[in-house]
Amino acid sequence: MTTVTLLKDLVEFVRNALASYEYRNSLGEVLPIQVKDGYQKVREEDDDEEVPYVLIRLGKGKADYEEATVEVQFYVGVFDKDVDNGYISCLNIIDRIRHELQAMPFVANAYEVRPPFNWIMADKETYPVWFGMLSCTFTVGNIMNAEALVNDL
Repeated sequence: MTTVTLLKDLVEFVRNALASYEYRNSLGEVLPIQVKDGYQKVREEDDDEEVPYVLIRLGKGKADYEEATVEVQFYVGVFDKDVDNGYISCLNIIDRIRHELQAMPFVANAYEVRPPFNWIMADKETYPVWFGMLSCTFTVGNIMNAEALVNDL
């Protein structure tokens, strides 16, 4: 159990959580939600918009002799030309991820989900692309505990 395996397992978890979710933009198009770790590629002028997406990134971590925890951030981006309600598509995806995480005490039977769940929307108008971010904390393996367990055997 490492921070890298947590990241990879969360990508799979979110893909599964959103598999039955139908994202429909304001043009009526049903689009798949891309889920990956890290960052979007640098956009070039002739690229098609790579939205909707969920980018999963590791924030800050903390470890002591008892446990190790990692803050994870789920960045959501959607394209929606509805000036008044476009942000709602972004919030719906954030809520779906949050609900799925709250329903599971552990992700991949290894990482404990630790509330609180915090979310924020972009503080500037980004029409027609809308952005938000969800964050929470997970426990990860702590080498100090693993060594103590082996020594106790």
